[in-house]
Amino acid sequence: MLYIDCYPGDAAEALYTASHELVHLIQWGIRPFSGEDLWVIENQAQTGTFLCGYPASQVSTFIEAGGVTPVGWTEFTDDLRYVAGYGAGYLFFSYLYERFGGDAFIHGSLRASNRGLPGVEEAVEKAIGSQVDMMDILTDWALACWIDDPSIGDGRWGWDSFRIADYEYDPDSPRDGLDWQGVVSTLPFEDPVHDLPAMTLDAYSLECPAAEGSFRASASGMGGFSAWFRESPGDAPRRLETGQARDIAVPLPAEGEVLLLCNSFFGLNLQASAGDLGLAAGGLAVFPQPCFGTLYLGLRSDGSQATLSVFDATGRHVETIDFGAVDPGETVLSYPGASLLSTGVYAYRFVQGGAEVCGRFAVVR
Repeated sequence: MLYIDCYPGDAAEALYTASHELVHLIQWGIRPFSGEDLWVIENQAQTGTFLCGYPASQVSTFIEAGGVTPVGWTEFTDDLRYVAGYGAGYLFFSYLYERFGGDAFIHGSLRASNRGLPGVEEAVEKAIGSQVDMMDILTDWALACWIDDPSIGDGRWGWDSFRIADYEYDPDSPRDGLDWQGVVSTLPFEDPVHDLPAMTLDAYSLECPAAEGSFRASASGMGGFSAWFRESPGDAPRRLETGQARDIAVPLPAEGEVLLLCNSFFGLNLQASAGDLGLAAGGLAVFPQPCFGTLYLGLRSDGSQATLSVFDATGRHVETIDFGAVDPGETVLSYPGASLLSTGVYAYRFVQGGAEVCGRFAVVR
C-alpha cells in the first residue's frame, strides 16, 4: 500500500510521484537495506516515472542548471543542482533503457551484485551480452543531452521517447543547458577561464565564414577532456585531437559548433579564444611550449605545399609530415605525432614554398 499526501498538488502530480515512489517499494521488496549508492537508487526510481509515461519536471531544472552529472549527484549540497540531479538521473537511466536492453537492463540494475557505477555497468553488460566502457557511454549521453536528435547517425545522440527541448516551457527562464557558451562571429573572441563541471559540456558556435586565424581552447585540472565538431545540426559529432595537453585549435574560416566536454568525475577549468595570431608572412608560432600532447603550428600560409620534419636531440630524423597544399591566409596545422614522443627537446624544420623555418620544441610526459 502506498499513501501519498498530495496537498497542495493535484491528482496528476500524485500519480507522477507514485510512479517514482513505487519503485522504492520494489527496491525494498527485492533487497531490503541493499547498501546501494543513493544516486543509483534514485535513478532507478526515475526510471519508474519514465516507464509509466510521465515526463520528469526536474529535467527543466537540469536545463536551467546547465547540466549536471547523473553519477553521484546526491552529494550535491546546492538545492538547484540537487534537483537537477533527478533530471540527470531520469535522462541517464532512460538513455540506458532505450539503448542497452530495455526491461533487461532495469531488471539487472535492481539486482546487481556490485554497487554504484560498476553495478550499472554490470546491468548493461548482462542486458546486451557484451562488455562496455561506461565512460564512453557517459560521453555519448552528455553529447546526446546537447544534440537531442536520435535521427542522426546510429541513434545514440538522443531519445526515441522524448526531446529534451520539449522541457523548455518558459522561454524567459535561464536555459544554460541548451545555450551556447559563446558565439564566435566577430574577432578577436575571448572566453575567460571558467569552471567546466563533471560530465558537462560547453558549446561554441563558429560563425566565421571569411575569417583568418583559429579557434583555440585549453583545459586544466584533473578531469578528462574531449572536443567535438559538427558542421551543421544534422551532422554527427566528429572528435577533435586534444592529446594529453587538453588543448585544441580549429583553423578559421569555419562554420559549425565546437563541443568541449569534461568526460570524467573531476571538473576542469576551461578557457577559449579566437582570432589571428598576428603572424607576418614566413612567421611560425609553435605551441604549446612545453608540449604535452598535440603540437600546433600557426602560420600565414602562401597557399603552397608544406612539410614538417622532426629530429631528436641527437639529430636523428624522427619523421616528416606532409600537410599538402595549405589554404592561403593565417591558419593552424596540427602535429598529433608529438603526443607519441618521449620527454625531451626536439628540433623541427618547417618548409612552405621557398621559406624554411627551424626551431625547437620541448615534450614533457
